[in-house]
Amino acid sequence: MKFLRYLWLACGGFRTYRELFDLSLRSVLIYWALFTALLSLVLVGNMVYRFKMGFPAIQNAARSIPSFRLTNGQASSSLSQPYYANTNQFPIVFDLEEKVSAPEKMFPSGILIRKREFRFWIEKSQPIAVSWTGWPDGEFNADYLKKLEEQILLNIPWFYLLIWIGVALLGMIQALLFTTLAGMLERALRPGFTFAQLFNIALFAITPGAIIVATYLSFGLGDIPYALLYFSCYCFFLVMASGACRVFLQPSEKNKGEEE
Repeated sequence: MKFLRYLWLACGGFRTYRELFDLSLRSVLIYWALFTALLSLVLVGNMVYRFKMGFPAIQNAARSIPSFRLTNGQASSSLSQPYYANTNQFPIVFDLEEKVSAPEKMFPSGILIRKREFRFWIEKSQPIAVSWTGWPDGEFNADYLKKLEEQILLNIPWFYLLIWIGVALLGMIQALLFTTLAGMLERALRPGFTFAQLFNIALFAITPGAIIVATYLSFGLGDIPYALLYFSCYCFFLVMASGACRVFLQPSEKNKGEEE
């Protein structure tokens, strides 16, 4: 229940951070571990959902791709290059010798297969490149894709663990960075926050922006600049919460003596 309370305090306003900036490091880290676990679950869940929804379309498109072989992260084929297939529906350009420079100008959407990577694009978007490195060796066909799908789904728990660790570490590094920068400014302010208090505010301030971005991702709103949205929300909560909590600080005994 403490976790839900801390979650509410982190998103419910700025003066509510009064109950957060004096928490022990243990309480803060437990909250952060639970929050990033839930956040990672949402992110991975969205990825799995989109993968399951989109994989049948990939398999359908793959039926139009002439069979080729992947070996040590490189594609090979006996077809003359470049080779075009399925141009009436979803164009597939086979270009192992990299003779085609801008296929997105030829077709509004499609797949470009090259020796070390493949690219795909849809209307009004830039091509996304994916390296063949790490893909299993074998003949690329319907059976290959089916086995690949099963292998990806089996590795989801390990993938989730990596995402969780990565998100948790990135958030802590971000909070430490902003705490260090804010700490330099605090030297000139009396009374000022301690490093631990600043760290608590900086870490909890990640919560609102992370929830907003995760929500938008869940609804598939892809045209939003997520990085800018998250960073703006984070800075807003960090600055406003710090300002709102400053009135709750008590001057040290040394500062009291100087004032007298």
